[in-house]
This record gives sequence, structure tokens and C-alpha cells, in this order.
Amino acid sequence: MRHLFFLLPLLLGLTWAQFPISESFMNGSATGWVISGDAYLTSGNGDPFGQGWLRLTRNINNQKGYAYYDTAFPSTLGLRLEFDFLAWGGSGGNRGADGLTVFLFDGTTPSASFKIGDFGGGLGYCQGYASSPVGGLSNAYVGIAFDEWGNFSNPGDRCPNGGPGQRADSIAIRGPGNGNTGYAYLTGTNSRLGSNTSIDYETAATNRPSPSAYYRRARVDLLPVGGVYQITVYLATSQSGPFTQVLGPYSMPSPPPPTLKIGFAGSTGGSTNYHEIRNLTINTLVAPADLRVVKSGPSTVAPGGNISYTVVVSNVGVNPLTGASFTDTVPAGITGVTWTCVGSGGASCTNASGSGNNIATTLNLPLNSSATFTINGTVSPSAGGQTLTNTASAYPPSNYGDVNPADNTSSVSTLVAGYTLFGRVYHDLQPNSLREPGEDWSSGTLVYVNLVQGGSVVQSVAVSAGTGSYSFSGVAPGSYTLVVTGSASSTTPAPPSGWLFIEPVAGSRSLSVGSSNISGQDFGLYHGSRVSGTVFRDDGLGSGTANDALQNGGEPGIAGVSVTASDGAQSRSAVTDSLGNYVLYVPHTFGSSVTLSHPLAPATGSNVGGSSAVLATAYGQSAAQQRTISPFAAGNRYDGYNFGVVRPSLWQPDQSGQASSPGVVTYAHRVRPGTLGTLTFLRLAGSWSYLLRLDANCDGDFADAGEGYQGLPYSLTVGSAWPREADGSLRACAVEVMVIVPAGLPGGSSDLLSLASRLRYAGNPAVDDLLALTDTTVVGVGGELRLTKQVQNLTQGTPPSTGRADGKPGEVLEYCIAYQNQSSAPITQVVLTDPIPFFTDYQPGTLRLGVTPLTDAADADAGEVSGGLVRVRIGTLAAGASGQVCYRVKIR
Repeated sequence: MRHLFFLLPLLLGLTWAQFPISESFMNGSATGWVISGDAYLTSGNGDPFGQGWLRLTRNINNQKGYAYYDTAFPSTLGLRLEFDFLAWGGSGGNRGADGLTVFLFDGTTPSASFKIGDFGGGLGYCQGYASSPVGGLSNAYVGIAFDEWGNFSNPGDRCPNGGPGQRADSIAIRGPGNGNTGYAYLTGTNSRLGSNTSIDYETAATNRPSPSAYYRRARVDLLPVGGVYQITVYLATSQSGPFTQVLGPYSMPSPPPPTLKIGFAGSTGGSTNYHEIRNLTINTLVAPADLRVVKSGPSTVAPGGNISYTVVVSNVGVNPLTGASFTDTVPAGITGVTWTCVGSGGASCTNASGSGNNIATTLNLPLNSSATFTINGTVSPSAGGQTLTNTASAYPPSNYGDVNPADNTSSVSTLVAGYTLFGRVYHDLQPNSLREPGEDWSSGTLVYVNLVQGGSVVQSVAVSAGTGSYSFSGVAPGSYTLVVTGSASSTTPAPPSGWLFIEPVAGSRSLSVGSSNISGQDFGLYHGSRVSGTVFRDDGLGSGTANDALQNGGEPGIAGVSVTASDGAQSRSAVTDSLGNYVLYVPHTFGSSVTLSHPLAPATGSNVGGSSAVLATAYGQSAAQQRTISPFAAGNRYDGYNFGVVRPSLWQPDQSGQASSPGVVTYAHRVRPGTLGTLTFLRLAGSWSYLLRLDANCDGDFADAGEGYQGLPYSLTVGSAWPREADGSLRACAVEVMVIVPAGLPGGSSDLLSLASRLRYAGNPAVDDLLALTDTTVVGVGGELRLTKQVQNLTQGTPPSTGRADGKPGEVLEYCIAYQNQSSAPITQVVLTDPIPFFTDYQPGTLRLGVTPLTDAADADAGEVSGGLVRVRIGTLAAGASGQVCYRVKIR
């Protein structure tokens, strides 16, 4: 972080440019600035809004751009400019081209007639080649170049009026000029700034380099001395590094015009670079000075003891100082003050010694010299418990301005031992670790707060009955521990019988007594017991063991579950947090047996601290949602009372349809096991023949091994390989049931297939989760309803296929199910359903019947998408009639 300098103006009451000027150039406009040529602001134009730069040139050949502040200032003012600049992304071997200039020109120059100089080595300042000049910067006074290519110093290029020749990576100054006359070379650095330092970023780059890779910030001081400007240029090459003086001080050979304007220009030629500026500040200057005061002294002292301070005043600036002032007002709590002053490095003190609390003298400080004050006194006994702050200050003479006034003063704060500690012990009725109105110690019993240091009780206080207040006085600085206990000599926290520590939970507080009294050292206790645990999803997620009433593997906690403790007459409840954890505080008035319960079903059981598991003996058993603590007593912590829960299984929906005799009809269903176990599909009622197949990997088809039709009953294992949703629940997979209609049945004959899914829990087969649905089939007059399903990858543009379509995450698939009544009679109550494939997400608004869009909600139209199932009510389908249902999904 660079310090901002406090700089004094030389001239008051002007109606000219108002300093300081601060312009970041990060935004889309820069008030008061004229930006023209090839220059522009990049905010929202290549860079994010509010994060831009003033770009003088792009990395294009023969560019020149400029920006100047269009308000004049008197040339009697001194200025300090600071700005970040970047030169990068160009061509030309190890460096780009050409560079940028800071320029001053006559403040009376009208904007309409202003122009800058030539591009290339002219850097927007010089007049161009001697053989074909194009004119330099209008009414120029001085141009200060940050020259990458080096031709600003080359009289054989576009600055023909003098110079030592090409000096790459240099800083150079050229003087006044107008049109094709002037712009003489005045001074400059050697190549590489004489220290192997580059101006531009010399690594090929298509993106702006980071500050850690390349950072340049310039400081240009323009100080009026003897009627001309004295110019000094500094450069910082790291964000945390200092400015290094690279040129000057150099005094201009001629005075400036009465008023000036200031600006920047940049150019490219045969080689290129981006040239950018940011974070500009312009402040006024007086003659610079920099005094630094460093004061040292003790942090603590005993009342009546001796105290000594040392103050070193150093001249770390660029000018010697005569008559710098020094003051130090020693606090009244220190008596018998005497002091001495000794100079070093050529420094001298107007007064070498003195006495009294008000010290004031002057100093003569050559460059890099210092004066050391030694101040002695005695601490007044009456200052016990006070903090004595002693501040020393030094300032340059009135005709100098300190560039860093922040270090012109230095203070030392000294604690005179003897402080007060106080707080309260209170009954935290909520409990919520906060002392609230009405919470005091009126219901409490006798306790002590002991002040412990080094393993011993330093002081002990009996807590006030009622208010619960306590205090310690005359405490010396140091580290201590406060403990609440039942004995005035104990160093170990101990709550009264039947009580619990709430805040802090350990019943002790560590603190450091330093420079002030300390309040608010409160202790909250609760009269009762604490019960805690977790409600978790016991379904085997993440290699966990399902249905064992123990949280293992990746089985997650369940948020928002209300857990209740009851003794039959009283109850208290708490809600689980985002990890499924709960904490219950039970008042001391509860009986000796407490039952914990929660409302979620089906429950798999409970455990205590990861053992003593009690499992459910039947599906939906309420006893599995409870756990009794007996005996139960106030003042105890009952931790680890945990409850396992799984999700209810899903088996839906009921279906109906028509078929011929003989014939077949298929019905689409979804099954979602609530947990791991053995899943069996079995017929509870129905007199025809039936086959069933399961999309076991939920990928939207029945094309994988083992997914063919099976007879009933059909059993399979729901194991860890069963697909899961993002929330960890087992995924609902598609099931198709084929009803085989016998021959010879008259029209209107019907069959009601009651089909059950039975899940017996893994590890606990006593739990039987049985669900049933009904498929109703009516015999029509001949024929059957035929379905054909196709899929295509819309992202890749593949053609529709009745087989499969490959895809990548993020790509969109479209499924289309064509249907046709192949009979000679109408089919009524036709409903088409299709489960959304696993690892895909339905794309809202893509469901359509033929070319007619359907809404996704269960409303007036025929479409509905809910619970992972597409459902379209087609109604009556005339003989030979056909149609198509389509929808789209995105692969996860």
C-alpha cells in the first residue's frame, strides 16, 4: 500500500485548476479531460466496466493518442504527478515501441488549435523528421519521455533538435517548441535507465501482465526554483517497493509561460505496444522535506517508579533543514521531568538540555542527520490505573512541506498498573449464550468467581445473589483466567449441582489485562440438562450401511427436523441444523424419565453415541422414532442421541388402456426405493398374463443387459449401484408392464392388475415396505395401440434413432414417442407417459403434442411434467389415428 502525501499549495485563492486532481481512468468518462487521437478509455471497451485504463495507443503501427486536463494552472505552482503506466503486448524483439510522454504546454492555447507532435520516436511531442517535419506539440514547454525504443533521444529520427542518439528504455527531457521549431534535447538517462531496468514489459503477451509480473508507477516532481521548473523523475517497479530517483533534479533552461496545462501522449511506429495509464494523482508541492520522529518508552510502569523516554528526530528528506521545531508535552502524571538533546551526523540542538513537562526547542538537521532526546521523570502515585500517553512532534521550517507528515509525530502509551475487572453470572433461561433482560442470579446458588494467575488464585469474589455481579479491583497488567466454581480457593471451574455452563461452555475465561479496565466478563449457566444428537438419512449413501440406525459412509444429516423431549407432562423441542444436528435444553423440572422423538417416517431406529442401536421391527413403526433416557437428571449432558430415517418408497402411477383380444398393452410406471434392500414386484390381483421390465440404471431405455421382460414375481437387489439424485435419494427408474390379453374375449371385457412393489430393508428384512398400484385394461374391438420412441442429439445435429443417441454433459437430446391406433375401432382414455431419463434434466417448455406446445403444469391442457415423469392425456384415438409427443432434456 502506497502512502498518500499531504502537500501544501503554494498559491491560494486561484480560480484555476483545483488541486489535488485524482483521476483513476477506470471508468467510462474522465471529467475535465480531453482525450483524442488514438487514445480512449477501455472501461466497457475491452475491460469490465469500472476496471479500465486510459489507453493512449493500441499495439498497431503509427498510432498516436493524447489526453490533457483542459484547465490551466499558474506556473508558479509546483506539482507532483504520480501515475501507473503499462507498455506491453507489442513487437520489436525483446521490446515494443515507442513510448509515452508527460507534457506541459501554454495554458492559453485554445482547444480548437491544439495538436500533438509526430508518432514513432516523436512520442506525440517532437516535430518529425528534419527533412519532412509535420509540427510538434502546440506551444510546448517541456516533454518528459518514458521511451522504450529510444528514438526520443535520437536526432536522426523524429526529434531532430539534438540528442545523444538512440537510448532504449530511457527517460529523457526535451524543451519548449511550437510547430517545426524547438523541442531541443535537454537531458536524459542512459539506456536501460542505467540500471538494467526496462520501461515496457519485454515478454510477449496477449493479455495485460499482472502487477506481480510487471509493475511501473512514475512520480514526476515539477518544483519552481529561481523562476524555472526543477524536474525530478522517480520510478517504482513493484507495488510494495519504494520509488527510485531515476532522473534529476534538472533545472529547465528557460522559464515557463504564466499558465500551463498538463497532459499525456503516446505513440507507436514500425514497432508497437499498448500504452496505458491509470490511477493518476496531481498535487501541489512546496520545497520538500521529510522529518521522522520515533519515540520509545515502557509499556507498563509502577506508580511512584521512574520512567524514561527516548525520542529520535531524523532528517530523511532531500533537503537540509535549519530551524526545525520540536515539541513534547509530557503528561501531568509524570513529575520531575528533565531532558537532554544530542545531535549526530552534523545535527545540532538549540538547547542541549532543560526541565519541565513542556519541551519546545529547534533543531538544525543536515541531510541524513538526527537529534536524540532523552526524557526522564517519576510516575505520580496518584496515576495508578491510568494510561499515560506521551507524544513528541517535529516539523520542518515554514518554507518547507513535509512529504510524509504521518511520521512527524510518535507516541508511547504506558499503563500504570491497577485496573478493574467486572461482569455478571446469570441464569441463561433460553439458553442462547446472551444475557438478556430478566436473566440474573436470583434463582442461583452460592458460587465464586476466582481470578487465577500462574496456577494460583489471586483474588476470589462471591457472586452477588440476585444481580449476579462481581468485580476485581487493583489488577496489575498480565494474563489471567477467570473461573466460576463452588470454592474460594479452587482453580478449576465447577457449576453448582443441577446446573450447566453455557457461555463459556468451559466455565472459564482467559484474558489479558493491559491498559484499561475490562467489563462484560459474563458467565451464563442453565438450570437443567442438555441433550444433543443427529437425525440422519440411513439409506447407505457413500458406502454407508443402510438401515442399521448408525450414521456411516456418506449418510447425511437432515435439516429442519423438530426433535422433542417429553416426560409426559412437559416437553421441549429443537430443530436440526443444516448438518442434521440438534441441541435440546431440558429444564430441571423434568422428571426422571425423558423420551426423545421426531416426526419423520419411516424411521430405521436410533443409537447412542454410535452404539446401542435399536432397530425398527416394522415399516412405519412409531417406536423407531423414539428413544427414552432413564434415569434422567438435571445438570448432565446427554450427547449422541441419534435417529436414522429413510425416505418413503414410490410406486406409481395407476394406468389404464385398451387392447384387442388377443393383444397386448404396455403401461409405464416409476419405482423409487426408499432405501437399500430387496425389491420384489408381485401380482396381488389380476387374471391375465403379465410381464415386467425395469430400467435398472435409469438411463431412459431398456437396452442394457438384464433389462428385458421378466415374469412375476420378479425380485432384485437395490444396492449401492442404484442411481441416486443430486440430493442423495435413490433415483426413480422406469418400469414397463406388458399385459397379455387372452384370445376370445368379447369387447368390453376388463382386467384389473393390482401390482405391488415390496421393499424388504437390507440388514433388517423385518421391515416390509409394500406399495400397490392398479393397471386397468379394457378389451376393444381388434388391433392395438402401437408406440415408437426415437431420440436425437440436437446439439450435435444427429438424425433421430430408435436405438440410442450418444451425448456429452451439457448437450440437449429430444425424445419423440409416436403412437398409432392400428385397430378398426376407436380407443378411449389414452394417456401416454414416459419417465425422464437418468442423468438428464427436463428442459422447461419443450413438451409438445404434435406441433402444439403443452404447459408443464397439471392444468387445463393435456400436458404435465411432474416427479420425473412426462404425462400427456391424448383421450380418444380414432381407428387408424396417430400422433407424436416430444420433449427435450439436457445431459448433466
